[in-house]
Amino acid sequence: FATHSANLYLKNKSDNFYLCSEQIFNKSFIVKDVPPRINWQIAEETKVIEDKYLCKKAVGEFRGRIYTVWFTEDIPLSFGFFKLEGLYGLILEAYDNTGEVQFKLKSISNDSGQLDLSINDVEMIDWDYYEKLSKEKIKRIKAYLESSTSDAQIGINVSKIKAIEQSIYEDF
Repeated sequence: FATHSANLYLKNKSDNFYLCSEQIFNKSFIVKDVPPRINWQIAEETKVIEDKYLCKKAVGEFRGRIYTVWFTEDIPLSFGFFKLEGLYGLILEAYDNTGEVQFKLKSISNDSGQLDLSINDVEMIDWDYYEKLSKEKIKRIKAYLESSTSDAQIGINVSKIKAIEQSIYEDF
């Protein structure tokens, strides 16, 4: 699993899906999402991470962001940070081309035990419904911000939304 901010990402390898914790309108959801099919372009460039993992560079686009990743074939797991995956080894470092999103290896451990998760009072939704709810949330917030200053001397215009899955907000 991987975390960013307060979100948790779990990948079910046998059934091939992700479960992601998300929050919309102060309500928590578990979002079921399919693994991405990222068209990685593997470069000739290499570097060593943590003084022991020889890594190769790859570049690919996922949901509105272009990522550069460094992966090692020394650990033959097709997995990485967030939802980045699909290479011939474990991704140990990743960042997008804007510098807004960055992931770096903190540690590697091998826990072979079972993970037992009990999820109570949290609705499970699919990615399409999550995307729809997220867009609705942003439209409401944008409308509120832009209308709340109509009587004042100050105007607010929301022209860009930043999110890790940037493609959700391309219309803004």
